[in-house]
Amino acid sequence: CGEIAFPEISVYDQKRFVQLAIFFAFSLNIIVSNQFRKDMLDAWARLPKLFRKATYAVGVLGVVSSVLASLPKHAFQELALFGFLFLLTLYLSTRLSSVAAHRLAVGVIGLAVSLYGWRYLTGAYLPSLIFSDPLGANEQFIGFSHPRFLNQFQSWTLPFLTALPIVFSCISQPYRWMTWLPGTLSWALLFATSGRGATVATAVALMLVVVLFRGRSLAWARTYLMLAIYGLLVYGLFFIFIPPYLGLEHEPSTVIQRLGNDGLMGRDRLWGRALELWIGQPIFGIGPQQYAVFALQNIAAHPHSAPLQWLSEWGIISFCIVSALLFWGAIAWVAFSRKFVNEATAQQSVILISVTASLVAGSVHGLVSGIIVMPLSQLTMCLVVGWALAIYHGSCRTAGVREQPRSSEQRGLVILVLLLTATLAATSYPEIAMGERRTSSYTDSHPEEKWLRPRFWQQGYIGW
Repeated sequence: CGEIAFPEISVYDQKRFVQLAIFFAFSLNIIVSNQFRKDMLDAWARLPKLFRKATYAVGVLGVVSSVLASLPKHAFQELALFGFLFLLTLYLSTRLSSVAAHRLAVGVIGLAVSLYGWRYLTGAYLPSLIFSDPLGANEQFIGFSHPRFLNQFQSWTLPFLTALPIVFSCISQPYRWMTWLPGTLSWALLFATSGRGATVATAVALMLVVVLFRGRSLAWARTYLMLAIYGLLVYGLFFIFIPPYLGLEHEPSTVIQRLGNDGLMGRDRLWGRALELWIGQPIFGIGPQQYAVFALQNIAAHPHSAPLQWLSEWGIISFCIVSALLFWGAIAWVAFSRKFVNEATAQQSVILISVTASLVAGSVHGLVSGIIVMPLSQLTMCLVVGWALAIYHGSCRTAGVREQPRSSEQRGLVILVLLLTATLAATSYPEIAMGERRTSSYTDSHPEEKWLRPRFWQQGYIGW
């Protein structure tokens, strides 16, 4: 969508533009639709009271941290961004509770991956063979400014691609291969990019799912391993056998080689810098997005670690609250899901196992990457967390749900959305108006920079 609507800008910024458009359309629906507001408030009321109070506290701490930041404009920009991500997650939790919605969501993910696979094949792989260009993963993965951003999306979605052949097992035999295609393509591209983080994250997710759900997870785990094997075979054919056969130079890098040779790729310096910045401002942090002000040059505008990013930018109080909420949520989800899989139908169990695996993979990958930074990954995270909330609330009928939210609550929601919209628009419009001039002015003044370091935009450094 981004490349159609904004063909003149970088693919990373295109995704951010699409994300902003989604947020603004979402806010408009909240403002004008009474039912929309009721659904949102109903989802909010289903959360435990202590959870809601803690969320308020995180929001207030974010405002204080933004006010104290070196560049408050950019701090409030990211604060509004996370506010929209939270609201979008709540909304999705009201739309993903039915079996039909689960099947549709899994099908859409499979279709999206298939379309990307076709685009990669026709737009990158085949032209490289036809014009005898060396195959380079970093240059070839069109649609992403860096293959690691594709890997982040894969961490979230591979569990659902695993569910695809099971959920749509009713498809007649001659067409059943189509349900295996998206997962096979995704695994092949994961091997082609040598994505260590996504590979390790999905492996951890597989092991944890088997430990948690035991026999109920065997069909899902078997499909997962079969897709990985099929993907490895496709990778071997397209990236190891065909290029040398046609006389193309290609030395593929494997995940195992990268684990042994590439080390932390400078992450230890990024993590050390995050800790230094937190020590300087331990209570409220340096402010949302402010790591991009004080980041080490020529490496990254974010610390490649979700916990350290939150700690350094939001401070120790917010970090402890968010960590406690995540731990609380994880314990509640494990207790619920282990009971649910024993009572649910086979397809419902597969969906829950896929959601669990996705949450685990995303969480593990977030320890060593910017999975909470990149726009596509952020939106996919909303989908997965909202999906989990939908399943949980759809099965637990004890939450306090009111049929008619008070008018004061509806007005409060509208005011909040207006504030978030105004903040995001006011802080983003000047940068949007500059367009590519913002990037070129940075590259002209920093000729030593070979790569752009993304954060909110493709050129992520601020305050330079």
